[in-house]
Amino acid sequence: MEINIYTIQTAKEYSEKFAEWINRLDIYYDQNYLACDAEMQKGEFEIFTVSDGKDVFIYPYIKLKINNEGNKFDITSPYGYAGPFCSNKKLFNESEKVFNDYIFNSGCVTEFVRYHYLYNKEFQFSHNIQNHINREMVVMDMTEGWEKIWSNQYSVTNRNLIRKLEKEGYKVTFHDDTKHLNDFIDLYEDTMKNAGAENFYFFSRKYYFNLFEKLAGKIFLTRVIKDDHVYSSSLFFKSGGILTYYLSARDLKNYAIPSSNLMISETAKLGVLENQKVFNLGGGRSIIEDDALLKFKKNFYKHTTTFKIGKRIHNNAFYSELKHKYITDFGAKKYEERKNILQFYR
Repeated sequence: MEINIYTIQTAKEYSEKFAEWINRLDIYYDQNYLACDAEMQKGEFEIFTVSDGKDVFIYPYIKLKINNEGNKFDITSPYGYAGPFCSNKKLFNESEKVFNDYIFNSGCVTEFVRYHYLYNKEFQFSHNIQNHINREMVVMDMTEGWEKIWSNQYSVTNRNLIRKLEKEGYKVTFHDDTKHLNDFIDLYEDTMKNAGAENFYFFSRKYYFNLFEKLAGKIFLTRVIKDDHVYSSSLFFKSGGILTYYLSARDLKNYAIPSSNLMISETAKLGVLENQKVFNLGGGRSIIEDDALLKFKKNFYKHTTTFKIGKRIHNNAFYSELKHKYITDFGAKKYEERKNILQFYR
């Protein structure tokens, strides 16, 4: 059993040794995406791997230092769905034990896992961890073929809206370069401000351009236009047969125009033509059954998939110290408001 920990300094070795697997996996296991995400989160990425010559265990995560606490740090999945991938259940169990020993002895305090909705349906960490259902999400099975998806999965209302926009002259364009990226960023930030989004969802311009530079061929921009005016624009990933709806923006002055319906539909059609296996539309904003965003996405595909997270404390004694310090600095009331967040002190 061969164990390796890859960082930005050894990412090339990872990409060469696991090239066959990386090409078959979602974007979150690509060292270039991890480099972008780590810089965005102001951390460092590691990829913990175990291989036995036939099967592999690949677990990417971001290391985030705890301010003023020496070598102590937390780990968290990159933004998205990047739990531990493994091709064999026995190896998965063995790898979890080895990983726990390594990460505890490295100075890790907590671990937050965003499990992958496909790779971690059966393979989830089990030692000293709390796994929870976070929300439902829509993952379209592209292998059904376009006609069946359009006829059997799309809601009647959705089909009618799309047909209406097409008749009125709205078009969807696809771009794998950065020509329109600044315009997208402006539109996205306006959308996030209007939604009252947290600071985490506002990224530097450098981050977007890094994605296009490092993920060439795996990222593209869509625009819904009419008479040279942009009504919607979104970023998508494609990797390992998976199409992912990443970031989306709309013209708030024309919010009533259902341009996102046309954009998602044309992107789904493109995915089928390119033989993508699934289209990850993501979930809602909450776990509640009638979440408005989830209901919107179910207009394209009726069935949902469960998204789970994992929370694990590797150093309970130090975690208690952080809790005590936080209460001292910010008060018990503030702690009560944030105590359900694993890394509440961040």
